[in-house]
Amino acid sequence: MTQPPEPGPDKAHWHYQRADAYRELAEGMLERSRTATEHAAVLADAAGALLYEAAKQCVNAVANLRGNDPQDNHAKIAVVRAIIAEGFTSYDLRGGARAAWELHIHADQGGLLPDRFADRFAMAADFVYEMQAIYRNIAAPG
Repeated sequence: MTQPPEPGPDKAHWHYQRADAYRELAEGMLERSRTATEHAAVLADAAGALLYEAAKQCVNAVANLRGNDPQDNHAKIAVVRAIIAEGFTSYDLRGGARAAWELHIHADQGGLLPDRFADRFAMAADFVYEMQAIYRNIAAPG
């Protein structure tokens, strides 16, 4: 297990790399769940939980680049709201973040029907991709 660097650009990049790895693993797990003969639902739920973690890592990466180090979910929500207010993207960041949260709750408590789960997974994945693009634009403007 690796420990994050101190807050700043190195920590931001550390979070970015983790988000990318988590997203890739989550997408692979979801694909595997579609062909699994055993534990398909557990694989899908775990993929959703991992995608939620990827979303949090993206928020942390962008926040760290901007000199912030959000420690709890309320602080992470504030980061997303600030990005929305600044108009970095036309993508529905609020909806994507909400979708990631729903995946997290589903992994713990269930409740999402398969179609809704698929929709929320796609929205959360788009959120991660969009936050990664925002990170890259802030890290290397122009």
